[in-house]
Amino acid sequence: MTTICMEFIIRDGRSELMSVNIPDSVTSIGDSAFEGCTRLTSVTILNSVTSIGDCAFKGCTGLTSVTIPNSVTSIGFSAFDGCTGLTSITIPYSVTSIGKFAFFQCTGLTSVTIPNSVTSIGEYAFYECIRLTNVIIPNSVIFIGNAAFNKCIGLIDITIPNSVTSIKKYTFCECIGLTSVTIPNSVTSIEKYAFSGCIGLTNITIPYSVTSIGEFAFFQCTILTSVTIPNSVTSIEKYAFSECTRLTSVTIPNSATFIGDRAFKGCTRLTSVTIPNSVTSIRKFAFSECTSLTNITIPNSVISIDDDAFTGCVGLTEVMKKWNIDKI
Repeated sequence: MTTICMEFIIRDGRSELMSVNIPDSVTSIGDSAFEGCTRLTSVTILNSVTSIGDCAFKGCTGLTSVTIPNSVTSIGFSAFDGCTGLTSITIPYSVTSIGKFAFFQCTGLTSVTIPNSVTSIGEYAFYECIRLTNVIIPNSVIFIGNAAFNKCIGLIDITIPNSVTSIKKYTFCECIGLTSVTIPNSVTSIEKYAFSGCIGLTNITIPYSVTSIGEFAFFQCTILTSVTIPNSVTSIEKYAFSECTRLTSVTIPNSATFIGDRAFKGCTRLTSVTIPNSVTSIRKFAFSECTSLTNITIPNSVISIDDDAFTGCVGLTEVMKKWNIDKI
């Protein structure tokens, strides 16, 4: 036998399986091989195995310990999805990719070691691993998929290596315990919802390599007090900093040509904004409900201000008169 497959386990009684000895003749653990073996508590994979297939251990809720040997090069789609009893995992140096949903909703997982051999972390790979507190992403990683760490509410800090060029959508969304993020100079884009709902994040420095800040990127980062937007950024998309209720000031760089709808809506402590002369229009609701805003510099380059751009900005009466804007 070289592959353990789903049919083999069904024949032997999936729901009753508590332990398994994998012979050294096995070179791969096939798709769904042990899926749903809820009483399986531990498994040792021998050095003969080179791949762990899709859904191989999915739903093995009793599994607390897994030893992955140095022979394994890939961990498949949903390989350990829903293994809620798994507390730690060491990925060996032979592994180059962690598949989509690989450790999805492993709610008991507190630590994971990702070696320098790994180049990609798939979409939703560690989604809702709520007890995961710290992850070191090695410099070998060039790709982190959408929502890879979404809803990892126990995650405190993260360092993104300088091999990564984009922070994909929802990657760290709703990581409510996240207080510190290091974004390297290699990153050129922060995609939509990347840090949305990170209510523990107090400050963020966006490096000079970034050219675009996506929709809802920092939406509802409610204790974010400061943000540095570099001269490389050309667009701040809609809702990018909306409802960052403790943000007090922001300088929009001269490189910015576009500020999206509701980009700073509901930033109730924002007192001062300088809009650069690269901007030609202020979109609808861009600064609406910024109730503390008393000072804004609008350059001559601005030729249009959309309706409701400053709705609820009760401290901007004089500015509104100058621009003949009725709705405040």
